[in-house]
Amino acid sequence: WEKALHMFGLTADSKVESNTITFNAAISACEKCGQWSRALRLLGIMAQSKVELSTVTVNAAITACARGGEWEKGCQILRDTMQSKMELDTITMNAAISACDKGSQWEKCLQFLSRMAQSTVKADTITLNAAIKACRKAGMWEKAVELLGDMIQGQLELNSITVSAVISACEKEEEWETALHIFSVLVQFQVEADTITHVAAMSAIGKAGGWEEAMQIFGEIAEPDRVAFSAAITVCEKNHKWR
Repeated sequence: WEKALHMFGLTADSKVESNTITFNAAISACEKCGQWSRALRLLGIMAQSKVELSTVTVNAAITACARGGEWEKGCQILRDTMQSKMELDTITMNAAISACDKGSQWEKCLQFLSRMAQSTVKADTITLNAAIKACRKAGMWEKAVELLGDMIQGQLELNSITVSAVISACEKEEEWETALHIFSVLVQFQVEADTITHVAAMSAIGKAGGWEEAMQIFGEIAEPDRVAFSAAITVCEKNHKWR
């Protein structure tokens, strides 16, 4: 990114006029390294120079803020963009929702989802995964399950990230029966479960005394790692099944 900004500086110092493409390249370089302050500085220069913003510009700037843990600044960019009536896309909203997820702002995530539902911008798997993860962090297991239902109803692709996040949300609130039901969704929708998904289900079910079901899930792991064995041992310990 430093080399990219150096080249951008050379362009600014020369007689070559910077345009949207030039700024996009520089901001994208900042985004990849989480250099949110530099990305915002470039946005400011674009405004002063009256260089037209594009969706690519906004997406990169919001993502840079997300990676830098500056969810509020990412949301402000989105609000400013909405006021300018620039056409947004799914990537823009995903970037903003991901920023809110990283900032544990589950209510903001749901607000953006609601706005998407009222617009022509369609939510995708990445959108819902980020919102579900935010709900998990906040202990909102019912909302996480509801969002999973929305994904199924909308025929969006489910993946192990989706299911793991919902199961983990249920685990935090000891809703083991719901967690077991969600785990069964994997088979129904042919979602390939990874070790993280299995461990989340084991932990949720084991906490509520369902050690036999937890051990059955453990047996389904093709190649258990240290995390999986630790989870299995913890389940047995909590349920006094040491033999």
